[in-house]
Amino acid sequence: MIFDLHVHTKFSKCSNITDKMLLKAAKEKRIDGFVIVDHDTLDGFKWIKKELKNLEIVPGIEIRTKHGELMGLFIEHEIKSKGLSIEEMIDLIHDAGGMVVAPHPFDFFRRESIGNYIKNIKADGIEIFNSRCVLDYFNKLAFNYAKQKNLIQTAGSDAHFYEEIGNCLIKINGNPEKEIKSGKFKIVKALKSNPIVHLKTKIIELRKMRLL
Repeated sequence: MIFDLHVHTKFSKCSNITDKMLLKAAKEKRIDGFVIVDHDTLDGFKWIKKELKNLEIVPGIEIRTKHGELMGLFIEHEIKSKGLSIEEMIDLIHDAGGMVVAPHPFDFFRRESIGNYIKNIKADGIEIFNSRCVLDYFNKLAFNYAKQKNLIQTAGSDAHFYEEIGNCLIKINGNPEKEIKSGKFKIVKALKSNPIVHLKTKIIELRKMRLL
C-alpha cells in the first residue's frame, strides 16, 4: 500500500483539504491511504474515516507544546496540549498507545520547530523529509540526527492544499500500524512543494479568522 504520512484537512486552521480532494488525489496518484494529522484535533480524521471508507485512514494529531510541535500517530482520542512541555506530551501520547514523531524538527523557518529541544526528548521517529521544508539542509539535518540516534525515519508531504497531496509517499507491505511503528516501510517519493504554499497558508489562516 502507498501512504502519505502527513496530511491536514479543513479542520486545521491552515488547510482547505476536503474529502473529495483526498479521493481525487488517491485515484490520480494511486495512493491507498493517508495519515490525518490535523492541528490539535481529531475531527478531521473522524470525518475522513467516515466519508472515505474505501481508503486506509490512519488517526493522528499534530500537537503544539510549549516548545514546538509533535505528531502523535495511532491516537483515537483528543489530547489537551495547552501549556504542556514536550516531555509531558510524549508521555501522554505513549500512554494512549501512540507513536511519537518529531515533524520538520530542524526547519528553523517555522516557529513550530523543536530542533533546539530535540536532544532532550524520547521520540520514536523523526520526519527526515518534509515536502514543505524550503531548504534541503533542514531535511538533511533531520536525516543525520535520525541515523545518529537510530530512530525511525518517517517522511510526509505535510499537505495543506490539493496540489501538495502525495508529494511524499511511503510503501507499506503489511498492517499499517505495525509496519509504521516498526519502521518497516520504504520512502518511494520525496518531492518538495512550491514555497508559495507557505503564503497560501497564511492567507487561509487569515480568512478563517475572518481578517481577510
